[in-house]
Amino acid sequence: RGELQKLESLAAIPLTAAIVTREGGAWTAIGASDEDTAALSKFASRALASIWTAPSPLDSLAGRSIDLVRPLRTFDGHAPSALVLRYPLALAMAPYRPMLAAVLAVGLAGLAGLIAGSWLLARSLTRPVSALDDAAHRLQRGETVEVEVTTADELGRLAASFNAMAAGIKDREQR
Repeated sequence: RGELQKLESLAAIPLTAAIVTREGGAWTAIGASDEDTAALSKFASRALASIWTAPSPLDSLAGRSIDLVRPLRTFDGHAPSALVLRYPLALAMAPYRPMLAAVLAVGLAGLAGLIAGSWLLARSLTRPVSALDDAAHRLQRGETVEVEVTTADELGRLAASFNAMAAGIKDREQR
């Protein structure tokens, strides 16, 4: 374990090193916790059987990590051994957490802006339509109505047309 700790201290990133050996068909892990021995043994078996050359993800009780398995030459060919280097995925992703928080904050601010803008737009569209609806009901009851024209868009032209229609109805009724 002391030599593995020296190897870990040489790395620029916080790696965990372990050695897995197979004696009599069963794999044992040196430098790994008991709960990780089973996961490391299965991982090493698959890695050595398929000769993986790139690091691969491994899920274990200690969490998800990126692991690399390299066979070790031994004096005795009957007990194959391999070096397993592990880098916890949580440590790999730690530098990106502030960026994720910033993206989340910008996304939430954008969503709030979208909701506020939609509410203001809906209010600016429904207020003139509601005023026209109210004026139409008052005209139906026989009241004299005139809708205030505040814009020059479609709703403003509709309000002006409504006012012209109301004035025309009033003139015909007077005649």
